[in-house]
Amino acid sequence: MAIDVSVIRRKALRRVIMGLFLLLIGLLWLGAELGLIRLTPALACSVFFIGMGLALLVIGFVEMKQR
Repeated sequence: MAIDVSVIRRKALRRVIMGLFLLLIGLLWLGAELGLIRLTPALACSVFFIGMGLALLVIGFVEMKQR
């Protein structure tokens, strides 16, 4: 049973959009915390959001390239 290519592209595009959204949240959070020198929980959360956003972006782009 073949999966429709448009469905796969839609899922990949959704992952890219989620990745961009998480990246935006992480960058905004990081911008709010830039005045701090030591690693605080909020700064750790911003790094987490940036990492998750980048991971989703890469996964989405790889899926779009493969199909």
